[in-house]
Order: sequence, then structure tokens, then C-alpha cells
Amino acid sequence: MASKLIQGLTNEGFAVKRFTLKGGRDNIIGRLYSDLRLVNRLRRFEVIVYIGSLAWLSHLILRRSRKLLFVHGLVIDEQISMIESGTPREKIVGIFVMGWWLILRALDSIDVYICHSLTSRERNRLPTDAIILPQFTLPSEVVTHGESSGKVLRNQHEPFRIVTYRSHASSPRLIEWDELKDLTIALRTQTQKKFELVVVDPNSAPGQQDGISVIPFLRRDEFLKLVRSSDMYLERCKDEELGFGSLESGLLGTPVVKVTRSAYLGREDYSEKEVVSATTIGGLAMEIARFIDDAENLERSYSSEFFNFVTRKRAWDEVKPPLLAWIRSRQAGGSNTNKQ
Repeated sequence: MASKLIQGLTNEGFAVKRFTLKGGRDNIIGRLYSDLRLVNRLRRFEVIVYIGSLAWLSHLILRRSRKLLFVHGLVIDEQISMIESGTPREKIVGIFVMGWWLILRALDSIDVYICHSLTSRERNRLPTDAIILPQFTLPSEVVTHGESSGKVLRNQHEPFRIVTYRSHASSPRLIEWDELKDLTIALRTQTQKKFELVVVDPNSAPGQQDGISVIPFLRRDEFLKLVRSSDMYLERCKDEELGFGSLESGLLGTPVVKVTRSAYLGREDYSEKEVVSATTIGGLAMEIARFIDDAENLERSYSSEFFNFVTRKRAWDEVKPPLLAWIRSRQAGGSNTNKQ
């Protein structure tokens, strides 16, 4: 998301500079030290966008700059889950992140928050003026993906392939492994045709697990090739959002299927003609089975409808106005924007 946002802002004429904190995700001391070393370099920027759900100590020192914080996922829910069921190291990280998040909110030191969806804004208890910026596509991506979007013809005797990507930590907003198992079990009772669920998960060993094919790692070009040659992409978000994997699938002509919990219905910006969806895992199995049994006709329809959705409603030009309006209204006259 960071690279895409940089490209989008650059295309708008902003002079964008990216700074990346050193130290691993769990190396709190290392990241704090790296953040403080950047303070002097950050002083010359009017607008600073922190990405990664936390604004580190530098944002308290840089009082003259306007600060935005891009919040990913459900910070509070995810840290509670990590504290309750994580490893000892994960518990420590969870406690730190939760504590710093609460301090951050109490200090009211961020000028504006950015998040992907209305649900993210509500669950993270962000101010109502938080900017909602969903996953989006850039014009260059539409061109690049479009050149290779022709579907690979599938042998009718081959299994119907459903692919998904699983690399993030456990989160209440994402389909978990047990739910993937339940989906495959339910799907076997709904259709007599062969199918396979392929999960790309860099954190797992390769092979078959619980009847699911696991691929531990793929280069980006290999992953896109897999998506293009698959019959369906499974979105793991259970709120109204669509991840970038789904948008890429749409550009490549691969239909998308997802669970959207009933509490979030009505918040989607896509329709049932564009995304195959249900409110439960059992319902999702029924919808996938319906699709499998009439794949030749439904694939053509969903591919076309979802491609149009991705290239229109989720284009950068469509989602950018609130963010650009805020940045431009706060600039003192220059055009420097920094991303950390």
C-alpha cells in the first residue's frame, strides 16, 4: 500500500520522500531508535504520513508538520487477540502496541487518520473525520495487468481451483485456517465436481494440510500467474473491504468470492453481480458450488462485472479526492509531502 500511495501522490505533483524504519516488526527498541534518528530529516516536510498503524515518537517532536496516520486492520482487536493467545514475545509486542495506541489517542497528537473502511474507522474508534481510502488501482496497473489478463483455458477434467493468500497475523477480520477447513468440508457436500483450495502462505510448510494445498512462497510474478490461471480468488476479509489481492484478481479476469458478515452488509461499494458473496462459511460453500456447476457462464459474467468495478470505482482518481483535499488545505504553500 505504501508504494502505491507514493506513486499516486507523486502523480499528483507532490514531491514525495519515503523513509523506512530499521529493525524487524518485533524489534521495538530498534524501531524507536531508527525513528528518532530521522527527526532532523523530517523537519523540512510540511506533511508527514505515518504508515503501519503507529506514529512513533518523532510525531510528538515535529510540532510544525501536519501528521497523518494510516491505520491498517483492527488495531485494538488484533492486539487483544495477540495478548490473549500469542507467544510470549508476541504478548510483549501486543501490550506495547496497545499501550502506545491508547496514549496516542489520549494525546490527540495526530491531525487526521486514514483507514480502509467504515468498519476500520469504527472498530479502531477513530474520529468521524478520518479519511476512508479503500484499496485502489493505479492507471499503470490497469495497463500492465490488462496486457496479460487473458484467462488461461482450463482443461475441463482439471479441478476447479480456488486460490487465496494468507500471510498476516491472526485477526478477527480475516478468515482463519479452521474456517478454510470448514469451507472445503462444506463444499465437498455441495458439489460432485472436483475442486482444490490453494493457499499461498509464506509462514507455512509446503504440501497438503487438511485437504488444502499450501504453497509457502511465490515471487510476485509467479503469484500473479497463479491467480490468472485459477478459477476463483478467495478474499479473506470478513468486513466490507476488499484486499489488494482481490483487485489484482479483477484486473486479471479472475472472479472473487468472499464472506461478508451480516453486521457489515450495506457498507459494500460492490454488488452481488460483481463479487460472489455470502454471510457465513456454509453459505459461501453453497455459492461457490453454484458457481462451479455453471462455471463457463458465470465466470464470463463475474469477470466482466468485477473488472469494470475495479477499474472504475476503485481507481485512484475515484478514491483520492478526500485525501488530496485535506493535504492541499493544510499546506502552507509548498508541495513537499513525506512518507515514513
